[in-house]
Amino acid sequence: MRITPRLTVTSNDVAIEAATEGLGIARVHSYQILTELKNNKLALILEDFENDSYPITILHRETKQSSIKVREFIDNLTNDLRSHDLN
Repeated sequence: MRITPRLTVTSNDVAIEAATEGLGIARVHSYQILTELKNNKLALILEDFENDSYPITILHRETKQSSIKVREFIDNLTNDLRSHDLN
């Protein structure tokens, strides 16, 4: 079945905000809406049609010339992902 959207956005943050405001549904990753789920601002629907979960892998080739900002980003991302129950 083909569905014609009433609202099209190019940012998951905007899609989440629109869904939270009651403007429709959004297809995003569950880790992106953990706060909204915990606060009952959003609910999961169509769970029977969810894709299987896959582990997240961060690959980065570190050299002597590697950027400190990239290393900090990877460290922050790793810590943030580990702090959430993504299952």
